[in-house]
Amino acid sequence: MWWTVTLARAYELFGVEEYLSLSEESFGRVWYGSEKVGDTGSYADPEKGLGGGMFWQWQPIKNPNPNEADHGKMACINFPTVVAALTLYNNVPTGRTESTDSHPSYQTKEQYLAKGKEIYAWAVENLVDVTTGQVADSRHGNGNPAWKDHVYNQASYIGASVLLYKATGEKQYLDNAVKALNELPTSKVEVVSEYLVTPPYGVTDQPDFLNGCLKLRTLLYPYELLTELNRIEKEAGRERIIHWGPRTLDLDIIFYDDLVLEEADLCIPHVEMHKRKFVLEPLGEIAPYKRHPISGKSVCEMLVELNEKEN
Repeated sequence: MWWTVTLARAYELFGVEEYLSLSEESFGRVWYGSEKVGDTGSYADPEKGLGGGMFWQWQPIKNPNPNEADHGKMACINFPTVVAALTLYNNVPTGRTESTDSHPSYQTKEQYLAKGKEIYAWAVENLVDVTTGQVADSRHGNGNPAWKDHVYNQASYIGASVLLYKATGEKQYLDNAVKALNELPTSKVEVVSEYLVTPPYGVTDQPDFLNGCLKLRTLLYPYELLTELNRIEKEAGRERIIHWGPRTLDLDIIFYDDLVLEEADLCIPHVEMHKRKFVLEPLGEIAPYKRHPISGKSVCEMLVELNEKEN
């Protein structure tokens, strides 16, 4: 499904219709299979007794042992399927008529959203510990999930959750994404702000931003933490093509205790934080009296100053 996502994002960025067409064909190929090639696709249709979700592998139609409900369903196909469906949902035109083909080459916006929600619901029920946010590697039928820690599974779960929140406005999806951050190595989420929707910053010709802040207790050093955050962004579908351009997920380090670090690829505290209301407002909810180690100003003082400048 990552090929599907890449093509859809390429269309989003460059507007080339062929990219969107190829992306939709790719999605259909994985979901339905190919009558021409002769396989059944990955979708485990519950109406056929296959239990829902996405199988890890396709089976040839003439295989005497086709996929069955107890065959492997991995997180690394299920959550990327959600990311693919929602990326297409965000890019296909409205007003389409549903195709009547058994293997349609396109879907309506509503169909992509429904497919994304269906697979997400199955995956959360079967592959996620909803208490901790940990994502299992796989599950076979009604057997126990295989609890193996892989950052790419956590990240694709986060990306799928964020995309569904943006599409539906249902807060539970975003809560799931935050909880999944608990599975960062030797780290624990302690406090989370409310979420704030703001106009885009930098490149304004893109959807609104959804912002929030959290306090993370971690044993990772700053560069180790940055590496993990960048890996989560990448696995959640972020592509760094246009500076300040559209992104699925953007994770920044604002403070790291009272550390002052100025390197080409990492500055702590974040150099733009005092200029950004969408940072200071949610940060002020969870750490209003935290002081900037250089200016000595508290978060609430910086927010007051910014509001006065804007007025």
